[in-house]
Amino acid sequence: MLKSNKKKIVIIAILFATLFISQSFTKSNPDGDDKKPTNLKVLPKNISPDDLHKLMRTYAKGLGVKCNFCHEQMKDDPKHLDFAADTKESKETARKMIKMVNDINAKFISKIDNHFEKITCVTCHNGRETPIISVDSLAKK
Repeated sequence: MLKSNKKKIVIIAILFATLFISQSFTKSNPDGDDKKPTNLKVLPKNISPDDLHKLMRTYAKGLGVKCNFCHEQMKDDPKHLDFAADTKESKETARKMIKMVNDINAKFISKIDNHFEKITCVTCHNGRETPIISVDSLAKK
């Protein structure tokens, strides 16, 4: 009887592990909608929602911020963000910085031999909201 209970526990554990793993691999937008992105002024208009989310996570990580740093809450549903809205100044700043990084990579980094990687947000921001511009700013975290 004891062996029977152990077998049941092992089978149940395997079922739960399988369920957990399968849910981890399903694609879904955290907000539940897979609509095409709108109001893209700097990023490619044909970027997939999945690629856009990956890119946005990279930006957020590079600056050590969350999505609401650039994106405003929806007026009719404050639990969700209005990704298309242009109400926050930080979003426009981000667009300017994206253009700057793209220009630097295209005009300068790509002209140097392959010893240099393209620059990204983290190159200067290093996980901080403001870029590190001097040795003194290293101590300000």
